[in-house]
Amino acid sequence: MATFQCASCGFTREVPDRLAGRGTKCPQCGTPGEVAGPTEGKAPAAAPAHFACPSCGRRAEVPARLAGRSAKCPSCGSVGRITAAPPKPADLEVDSISLDDLVQDAPPPPAQRFDPAQPSPSLTPDAPPPSEAPRLLQGNPLRNLFAGLVSGLLGVFFCLALAGLVFPQAALAAFYPSALGMALVSAAAMGAVYAARSRVPFAIAGPESMACALLAFMAADVVRAMPGQSPATVFATAAAAVALSACLAGGMSWLVGRLRLGALVRFIPTQIIGGVLAAVGVFLLAGAHGFVTGKTFSLLELLDGLSLEGLSRLLPDALNRPWTLALIFGVLLFALLFRARHSFFLLLLLLAGLAAGLAGVWWPGSALARLAGVSGFLPAGPVAPTPLLGTDWFLGVSWPVILAQAPSAAALVALLVMTDMSRVTSLEVFLGRELDLDQEFRALGLGNLAAGLCGGLPGAVSLGRSHGNRSAGAAGPLAGLVAALVCLAAFLHLGPWLGLVARFVPGGFLVYLGLSLIKDWLLDTRGEFTRKDDYALLWLTFVVTVVLGLLLGMAVGLVLAMLVTVNRYGRNASVCRALSGDSHRSNVDRAKAQLAVLRAKGGRTLILELRGFLFLGSLHGVMRCVHQRLAEPDTEPLRYVVLDFGAVTGLGSSVNLGFSMLTRLADAEGFRLVLAQLSLEVSEHLERAGLVKPDDEDAPVQAFMNLDYALEWCENRILEDEGALGGAEQSLADLLRPVFPDPEVVPQLLRVLRRVEVPKGRHVFRQGDVSDSLYFIESGMVNVELELPGGRILRLRKLGPGTVFGEMGLYTTAPRSASVLATRKCVLHRLSAESFQVIQERAPRLASAVHRFVVTLLAEHLGDANRKLRDFSRR
Repeated sequence: MATFQCASCGFTREVPDRLAGRGTKCPQCGTPGEVAGPTEGKAPAAAPAHFACPSCGRRAEVPARLAGRSAKCPSCGSVGRITAAPPKPADLEVDSISLDDLVQDAPPPPAQRFDPAQPSPSLTPDAPPPSEAPRLLQGNPLRNLFAGLVSGLLGVFFCLALAGLVFPQAALAAFYPSALGMALVSAAAMGAVYAARSRVPFAIAGPESMACALLAFMAADVVRAMPGQSPATVFATAAAAVALSACLAGGMSWLVGRLRLGALVRFIPTQIIGGVLAAVGVFLLAGAHGFVTGKTFSLLELLDGLSLEGLSRLLPDALNRPWTLALIFGVLLFALLFRARHSFFLLLLLLAGLAAGLAGVWWPGSALARLAGVSGFLPAGPVAPTPLLGTDWFLGVSWPVILAQAPSAAALVALLVMTDMSRVTSLEVFLGRELDLDQEFRALGLGNLAAGLCGGLPGAVSLGRSHGNRSAGAAGPLAGLVAALVCLAAFLHLGPWLGLVARFVPGGFLVYLGLSLIKDWLLDTRGEFTRKDDYALLWLTFVVTVVLGLLLGMAVGLVLAMLVTVNRYGRNASVCRALSGDSHRSNVDRAKAQLAVLRAKGGRTLILELRGFLFLGSLHGVMRCVHQRLAEPDTEPLRYVVLDFGAVTGLGSSVNLGFSMLTRLADAEGFRLVLAQLSLEVSEHLERAGLVKPDDEDAPVQAFMNLDYALEWCENRILEDEGALGGAEQSLADLLRPVFPDPEVVPQLLRVLRRVEVPKGRHVFRQGDVSDSLYFIESGMVNVELELPGGRILRLRKLGPGTVFGEMGLYTTAPRSASVLATRKCVLHRLSAESFQVIQERAPRLASAVHRFVVTLLAEHLGDANRKLRDFSRR
């Protein structure tokens, strides 16, 4: 067995050998540590036997040689049997290891004093969810190779299209081979890094259409900012801006993962992401049009060509326009892959388009050959090395122009983070298990850093190629590495063959990608939203992004996301639950007459359970709840509003204004504010603001350490108003006669009870003591308390004259589950289990009355619990 030993507190536990070398936290002190390997030559210890008491449930570990024998329980004396240790569960798969295995496979801890409040130790992992990095040769190597070749060739086609999308300007047409080199080196570098670091065995990453659409705007801005400059300087500046954006995106993604902020990204509303990505689809159509026609990247050009007037000009002369064949090819790809997208089928269609572009060679004079000739071919020539790797290019960069692109670079980072979060979540659904989003962000960050340092384009997870890679047979990172090598081979050897690629092939591929994005986010998501306004918000973000541009559209989308989140959070989430005091009461057991008053008048108390971070908008939600209660007809007048801060994480700077509005409302409507479970920080904040005055019972705002004490204070005020709080002291006989099932046997019961006086501050019994008696309270008050780890005390009940506690001591020998402390000088009457046994044998009528009294008591407690549950469900 391997061993975990805490270097701080010395806690030691044996764990399975397979967990050696893992990091975990000590279950006692929380100090990080590491599981050490097994000691060589040490014989495994025999599994211990176990004793379990059938009466009180006491468990203990004993030597294995005692298995099969009988023994007396050290707590209650009952006889139990020692049994052999049960067989251990089968080992889990390595990919699903949880450090809960440490608890399952380790021998149980030594027997301790019974303490129901003490939680059992468990080791928790450093970072959820635990998973192993996939092995390089995981899965069938031949299928991995085939899938890698298919994904790599598709990656080459992606690079052919995206290079033209980012740099479509006519002034930079001669630099297309260099732009293609940037795309291919990015696909190779980022694909290799992500394949090696990701926990998704078939994941593919590289340059993506979403980011490249924004890069196209960035490159166009660079061109417009450098009029009269040489094309080489303009391209070097644009390329440097793109590569630095990749480095910035990589650094930010890695930082998000390193700081474990990945889970926060999941809170970005999907409708905002979807609206922006659908707009990216429109910009891809515009980019395809600009790439094929050689005109400036412009959405207006595309809309003009698709208008009625534009179509009237286009149709008569369609065969002579370069855009025609690209549009036909893109629509054909979209139609054939509308229902199911398969990477191999898509690759075959692209290769068919590549062959169609060569129709002038094998079918000269045909309409297809004429259309291919009209669309033109890519510029021939070797794929040049990445410009930033050369000193001459670096010195020729205009750095002020690059600095002016900072807003676009920031928008690019946000777009990549949102895109990666959405796609990793889709991969989680595909895999059927949760991924470590922070690990994926770190892998993507390193990939983008590698691509940027090589002068490449920024990239993201390719969801389509990852799924296609899996459907083609990939089961390990070997497929992703092969795909990266294919892109590297294209970078080294594709240049001389570029002249054989017709422009309509990458242009039509961009059309297909744009139509797919529009379909995925505007059409397929229609039934995925439970609220119509969410779908309307998606369309609003889409329209705003298309009209204002990608940069402004993203900014407006993020603002809309914050407004929607704040509106919904402030309106609903600040008030977790609203309860009424007639059914939700304190843990004080009261006399029958007092309970009747509280059931009738308890509605004067409104209890609001708050949660989260409170700000001004949150307190407006509280005020809405108060106004709704004030407006309810035929109810008791509102006198107390209890605000439970138990789940509040903090207060905003403007919360003082909200509390001032609440206190003014309280003064105007005649109710008092009662605050419960205030943290030290919140209490000090409210005291400094003058909203809470400690030790002043006449103050309009009262504060208590927990909700139970706050409700008790409200109930006492209601009982005092109704004249039911106090009363003359009564004997136990007078207290029992109105509530005992058979009042005639009360004198007989008093003769078998033993009178006990308990001074204030002394325990009647402690948690874990032997349970052997029942107590009636004649005078005084006691608290039933649960002792928690760390010395904390939780009050469960408060009992006064005429009530009973310890009743389970007559029916079970289980140790006391709570402590009872006298808060005033008490006169108690004790009925021991031995005396009750005698009563059952010699006075069956009296025993029956005691049984019915206890059953009635338990039934009332159950009824109160049911009323609380109904109140919870109704709210």
